[in-house]
Amino acid sequence: MKKLNLNSLFLIIAFTLVIFTGCDKEDDLMAPELGSTEVLYISHNSATIAGSITSDADVSISDRGVCWSTESGPTINDNSIVTGGSDNNFTIEIEDLDLETTYYVRTFATNDDGTAYGSEVTITTTSSLEDIDGNTYNTVVIGDQNWMAANLITTTYNDGESIPNVTDNSSWSNLETHAYAWFDNNPDRDDLGAYYNWYTVSTGKICPSGWRVPNEADWDTLIDFLGSNPGDKLKRTPTAMYGNANETGFTAIMSGYRGGGNGAFGSVGEWAIYWIGEDYDLSQEWPDLIKLESTSTGVDKTFFSPQTGASIRCIKE
Repeated sequence: MKKLNLNSLFLIIAFTLVIFTGCDKEDDLMAPELGSTEVLYISHNSATIAGSITSDADVSISDRGVCWSTESGPTINDNSIVTGGSDNNFTIEIEDLDLETTYYVRTFATNDDGTAYGSEVTITTTSSLEDIDGNTYNTVVIGDQNWMAANLITTTYNDGESIPNVTDNSSWSNLETHAYAWFDNNPDRDDLGAYYNWYTVSTGKICPSGWRVPNEADWDTLIDFLGSNPGDKLKRTPTAMYGNANETGFTAIMSGYRGGGNGAFGSVGEWAIYWIGEDYDLSQEWPDLIKLESTSTGVDKTFFSPQTGASIRCIKE
């Protein structure tokens, strides 16, 4: 019987390994590919992150989500959260973060070949804001803007001057000077914020130092960034029928207003009205305001008399 030489034996073994390897792995597996990691909103204890999978490499993806750490290069072995959906475009809110802390964040996707990561972004959770009266407010970053996350309640300008509190309806409706009021003239209703007339806004010193009443361009930037149903993303209402997502953390409440014509309080639970901080020629036109309604997912611009008492949200300069 003819014996195989050593070289022939090695060739047979190598050929056999190639055959079996090809049977076990018909195609080379590849990890998925991800697009940029995007930051949508940042609050004092949370952040909302958007990610996208640009290629699944024709291999089923088992997990997709976000990971984060206080050190660069976070992985799924650090803090991570997985989305329950199967969409290649996903949005996830990270919660229970520490105040005024910097985190490194990446999106990720996992298939049988391993885990791939999106680009790394840095976020810093927001700090609280204090007005001259010592009231504190949470703040929220939406896109590139930093907003107060509650209605202003200061009764003092940032230079120390007191703002008059006018309670009489007739006096309020005839004012051509600055003033504020509480709902039903009850200071315990500061949960709705204070109502300020236009003359108060026009002083330019109602917001804490380094902050200001947002102008029309600021509101336009916010609305454009939010895209569809911006009111739904901004507001917290008693009912979810017409949107109550508040996904931004802006927490617009239906605080109503004080009428400029009769000084009466109204529309609590129905409307949120915010002053736009711009100069107007009051001899020719009334100032503009932003209006959200409990029965709408949009954001409208409207106008009222300068005697109207409306809410204020400050934006960082």
